[in-house]
Amino acid sequence: MQPKHGTLLRVSTFLMATTFATIVLLFSWSNQAKAQQASQTVYVSALYLKVNQGMYSKYQQLLNDYTKKVNEQHVKAGRIMGWYVHDVLFPTGSSAAYDMVIVTVSTNLGLLIDDSVGYRNWLKQALNNPNDQTLDGILNSFTAARTIVKREIFSYIDGVNINSNPAKYVQVDYMRTTSGKASDYIKAEKDWFKPVHAEFVKQGKKLDWGLYSMEMPYSETVGYDFITANFFSSATQMSSGNYEETFKKLFPDKNMNNVWSTMLGLRKIIRSELWKLGLYVDATNTKK
Repeated sequence: MQPKHGTLLRVSTFLMATTFATIVLLFSWSNQAKAQQASQTVYVSALYLKVNQGMYSKYQQLLNDYTKKVNEQHVKAGRIMGWYVHDVLFPTGSSAAYDMVIVTVSTNLGLLIDDSVGYRNWLKQALNNPNDQTLDGILNSFTAARTIVKREIFSYIDGVNINSNPAKYVQVDYMRTTSGKASDYIKAEKDWFKPVHAEFVKQGKKLDWGLYSMEMPYSETVGYDFITANFFSSATQMSSGNYEETFKKLFPDKNMNNVWSTMLGLRKIIRSELWKLGLYVDATNTKK
């Protein structure tokens, strides 16, 4: 994803040839943006949702029966590269602002910003033209099952492992850069931390890492302007990397405390979340 600073999230058909293995291992949306980066800016729409009490199973079924079909048509037509449903594992509970994030990956910023055709019409096409009463019933079921909290659009900046396996977990860190320091922050991530993440991938301690820039909405009130995403196959893998040890190996002449001090002057971590991938549609399970 990349227009503003020179970024959430990466796509050629060949690079998306990973297969879907089990329900606990899902293709990482970051790969979609990385593979396309060389030719086009890739954008990611993140839709944050609060599932209404007692409606989780119902909403999952609605997504599987209807929204998945719509996005299969989008992938086949080349309008999007992928659609991914994530449960938010942390933070969680009744006080959490949202408990699900749906990510859509596309080079078509206009589609993500303003879908002029509308979900109703896309659904009508995907379901072979059901009558208006049927469509109304489906859309009313969606409204009863969840509340839309907000939507954000990110762009991809950089990452590590285009050919990573499907990721079960995604750790998302929301960053706020110091005023006037966005370019310095990006350089620090690329120069110091990307090599560490690449080494973790090499050692089998991580599947992937990506850096993304907020595109919309972009204002002081949002509270953050970048995110990083770390992709893991298991909870064990999440706790297997040693940053200090790996940093010393890669940069023996650098003082990690000084590097951290510099980084703290460039950005603040606003919050960290853990997502688990569920339903998805992309070129690995949908043929054009």
